[in-house]
Amino acid sequence: AVTHRSGAMTDQKPGRSWDYRFPAIPTYPKQEISASTANTNVPLSKQKKHYNATLVAFVIVFTTRAQDDVGELFERFLTDLFARMHRQNQQGRLRTLRDLDDAARQLRTACLALLEDPHASGADAAILREHVLAIVPEATLRTAMHTVDRLTQPPDQTMALASLLHYYAAIRRFLPALMNAFPLEATPAGQSVVAAWHFLQQQEGPSQKLWREAPTEGMTASWRALCQPPSSPDAVLPRAYTFWVLERVLEALRRHDLYLPHSERYGDPRAQLLQGPAWEAVRPQILRTLDWSLDAEESLAPLTQELDEAYRHTVAQWEDNAA
Repeated sequence: AVTHRSGAMTDQKPGRSWDYRFPAIPTYPKQEISASTANTNVPLSKQKKHYNATLVAFVIVFTTRAQDDVGELFERFLTDLFARMHRQNQQGRLRTLRDLDDAARQLRTACLALLEDPHASGADAAILREHVLAIVPEATLRTAMHTVDRLTQPPDQTMALASLLHYYAAIRRFLPALMNAFPLEATPAGQSVVAAWHFLQQQEGPSQKLWREAPTEGMTASWRALCQPPSSPDAVLPRAYTFWVLERVLEALRRHDLYLPHSERYGDPRAQLLQGPAWEAVRPQILRTLDWSLDAEESLAPLTQELDEAYRHTVAQWEDNAA
């Protein structure tokens, strides 16, 4: 006999034992499954088998949909968060343009004084320094430099990264549950990202590692200055590191360097490729369509020659390259 209790289906027939657990299955789909099996022309034993098979199929399909939903919500949340921070950053920069202009003008005046005598050295350099400070006082120059440092960003930084830390509490509300529901795997290009993600997962469990052992491969200079401040170069700040990992995961998901094993939208793109006998059966036809040879070396020979010629041309022009 097949029984269903508390979200579980158990077969109690002697000599056979299995237990499928399907927690929180909505009532409406179960009613439809029951209705689809209620056929008086079909023996009761076959109706039960059909019911079980349909229910298993339902669980598989909706598990896939759930993975897609989790991935979509994760992507949407982080995209909106980073976009909001970018807008706030742009608005803040617009409000401080006047201060930046004043600081830039002061520095320009000092630079013009320095450029008047670029070859000054020794006593001349001291006289030149006095001349510059007479035009722009040292305190004014230092204030201008501080203003420029505060209001400008490095070229590889697209947002005020430090401002992200204010949203750490919001991230912590769902991050532990997300890590349990997000079994990320990676292509070869995404191995460094998934290593950082797994490190964060371990920090949520009993087997925590030291933060200074956190993987930092691929970290830009801007993120490194925030995650590993110069005052503590051997330490890693957990909040900043968490946001860096989330940003990398978001980028890798969009590039399909990361994937969810049981997802359609965020699944492994390589899983749809033909493999083994199926590929060998259609390989000649596809290669003829692309006008490629069956021999890989023969197909790559023109590209190899083109790359070699480009490399030699670059080396020959290297000394005369103005760039």
